[in-house]
Amino acid sequence: MKKIFFALGIAGIIGLGFAGCYNDNSEELYPQPTGAGCDTLNVTYTKLKPLIDAQCATAGCHAGAVPSGWDLSNYNGLKAVADNGRLMLAVTHTGGASQMPKGMPKLDPCSIAKLQAWINNNKPQ
Repeated sequence: MKKIFFALGIAGIIGLGFAGCYNDNSEELYPQPTGAGCDTLNVTYTKLKPLIDAQCATAGCHAGAVPSGWDLSNYNGLKAVADNGRLMLAVTHTGGASQMPKGMPKLDPCSIAKLQAWINNNKPQ
C-alpha cells in the first residue's frame, strides 16, 4: 500500500514538473496582424509619418520648439530612437522604457507591426 502511494506521489510530482515547463511564445500570444487592413510591406518613413505626427510628434511631446526627450518630427529623430532600441520598447510597453504614447493606450497592433517592419527593413525613408 505504501508503495502505491509513493508511486502516485512521484507520478504527481513529475506531472507538476511538466506542467510548470510552459514557455510563452510572443509570436503565438501576439500574432502580427495580416490582411488588407494592415500592410506591412514596403513601410517607409513617409508612410509612417502620419502615424508619428498623430501619436508622437505633437506639440509638447516629441516635436515643437522644445521636444521632450526625442524629436520625432523628422526622419533622423525617429531613426535615432529606433536605432537605440527605445522606440519599440516604448510603443510595446516593454523593457522598462517609458510607455508611449504617454498617458494613452498602447498603439494598435497594426501600427506596432508597421513600426517593426520599418525597423526590420533598415528604416527606409
